[in-house]
Amino acid sequence: MPEEDADRLEALIVAADDAGWAALTRSLRERGLAPTHSFPPRCIIGVLCRADLDSLRGVPGVRVIVDRVPESRLVTLPEPLRLAAAAWNERLRSRAEGGRARGRGESWDAPGFLPPDPPAAVREVLRRREADAAREPSRKPGLSERDKPEKT
Repeated sequence: MPEEDADRLEALIVAADDAGWAALTRSLRERGLAPTHSFPPRCIIGVLCRADLDSLRGVPGVRVIVDRVPESRLVTLPEPLRLAAAAWNERLRSRAEGGRARGRGESWDAPGFLPPDPPAAVREVLRRREADAAREPSRKPGLSERDKPEKT
C-alpha cells in the first residue's frame, strides 16, 4: 500500500434519519469527499483518511463503521439499510478470505448453492420432451417434431 494510502480506511457511514443524511452529505461536500458507493438516504461507503472519518464521527446523526455490523444489529435495521450493511459484511468477509468471492471456483451444485434456472423457452422444450418421453417410453432420446426449428 502506498504511504499516502496507509492513513485511509474504507468505512460504512450511516445516517440515522433524514437530518443525519443532510448533515452527512453537506459535510462530505464541504470536505470535497466523494463516496465510492451511495445508498441514499441512509448510508455511504467511502475510502477516507482517518482525520475525515473522525470529523464525520462528530456529525450529529451519523455513525462511522469500519468493522462488521453484528448479526444481532443487522436484523433490527430497516430493509434498505440492512441490505447495504449485509453487503458491507460480505465484502469484509470476502477480504478476510483473500478476496475470494463466495462460490467462486465452486461447482454450481456445491452445498449451499442452487443450479441456475434455464430460460423460459428452454424450460418449455424440456417439459415437452418429458411429456413425449412419458407417452412413448421406447422412443430414443432426441428432438421431437415440435422441438425442431421451423423451416422457412
